[in-house]
Amino acid sequence: MAVTSPRRVAVVGAGIGGLALARALGELDTGVEEIVVFDRRAELKPGTGGGIQINGGAAVLARLGLGEQVKRAALPVRRILSRKSGGFELLDIDVASLVSAEPALVAADGTPQAFSIMRDALQRMLVDALPESASLQLGRRLESMSEDASGVELVFEDGTAERFDLVVGADGLSSRVRQHVEASHADADGRAGASPPTYSGIRVQFGVVPGGGSRPRGSEGEFHQWFGEGVYALTGSYGTGSADGTTSDMLAVVFADPAAAAGTGRPGGGRAPDENSNWDVSDVREECLRRLERAGLPEEIESRLLGAMETAGGGAGTLPQLVRDAFFLINGKLGVAAQVFVKGARPWV
Repeated sequence: MAVTSPRRVAVVGAGIGGLALARALGELDTGVEEIVVFDRRAELKPGTGGGIQINGGAAVLARLGLGEQVKRAALPVRRILSRKSGGFELLDIDVASLVSAEPALVAADGTPQAFSIMRDALQRMLVDALPESASLQLGRRLESMSEDASGVELVFEDGTAERFDLVVGADGLSSRVRQHVEASHADADGRAGASPPTYSGIRVQFGVVPGGGSRPRGSEGEFHQWFGEGVYALTGSYGTGSADGTTSDMLAVVFADPAAAAGTGRPGGGRAPDENSNWDVSDVREECLRRLERAGLPEEIESRLLGAMETAGGGAGTLPQLVRDAFFLINGKLGVAAQVFVKGARPWV
């Protein structure tokens, strides 16, 4: 029997992956005639998220016709420098030279495609670049789905339903699409497809401030990694997509959750909370500072970036709650992402 290419495709989740897929389905010769991207959020808020690095991803975006947009919005990455807490150099990578050695990662004009960009800027770029055959529907929370020989039906929280030839789940760790696949696609022994993600006990604290002044002079195109006792820290600068070339500086601190290591779970709950639950924001600057001091990490992190975060945070203000698929903080305060690293998580289509 001949295989028929899907004509109408739903993408559940308007994150980076879902939006990039929508662009690809409309830009490449796929035979897809209509793409609808759904997201449970009523709006894609600016300023939500941290920075990301795109290398191979930048080459893919260029293939999708977004190479010039990436260059304008992002910041070129030139160097990665890794050191121990005492300053001993572990690694010094000339990123431009390394990337240039791989032809697939070099643009037609010779530009090495290695960039850093804030997540919201990349998301905004991808929304603006949706093809004519694609639409974005916000405030559509998926409730359930069912499938038969002719396609897949999505039922939303508001009671409406739509049918598609193919549904792609890009809706994060708490994916409703994945839940359906696990429940309906058992193996020959009747077991579900995959076990749900479980908390690994690794935590991340992120800080983001406006670029300029919080990192060593001349380090805008560099990522600095620091390895201390029980702590890994990363500092970097990221493009924001602003026409004036504004950048953001970010600090990320990775460490093991002491409660998880001791097997005691969370205070009051007896266990780790659900993966990515709410991404509550809290002012944990002092906790983070003590952790860095114990690990012997340098002034670049302690006084410059954390000091800038305190200033930008404006004291004991209240931050808006972050979206569930974010593991970062905004507006100069530190947020805790207790569930960033999970075991057993994998995408489903």
